[in-house]
Amino acid sequence: MSVEITNRQKEITVNLTSLRRMAGCVLRNLRLAAPELSILLTDDQGIQAINKTYRGVDKPTDILSFGMREHPGTADPLPPHPGILGDIVISMSAIRRQARDRKVVWQEEMKLILIHGILHLLGYNHAKRVDKLRMQSLHGVLSNLCREK
Repeated sequence: MSVEITNRQKEITVNLTSLRRMAGCVLRNLRLAAPELSILLTDDQGIQAINKTYRGVDKPTDILSFGMREHPGTADPLPPHPGILGDIVISMSAIRRQARDRKVVWQEEMKLILIHGILHLLGYNHAKRVDKLRMQSLHGVLSNLCREK
């Protein structure tokens, strides 16, 4: 298992070991074979630039997930490596705001957003009601299994 974290923000002092441990817990409980995940921590300005470049949306968001398991067509010469999940980009500015709005510590909000992003990398979505319910159910299970001690 490999979880690479890059911290390009200065708003919140993040314990990268704890974040790596949390991501590892989620990945282990999903029973993925040798998963590889990359996490970028940034601020609203940084995530807005990425959102504009890759999605054409010129506004910040809390999280972006770029899955490597997607294989859009047969013209692609090689299928994706099954262990490489992809990249997650998280705005710590949004984490701080959302935690304040929900009246929780930012670490709890980070855990929820991290699980959400990992599920998106695995193809889960919330476009349809049935998909949303399935994703919420798994999200709740993972959140309970990966409580900080």
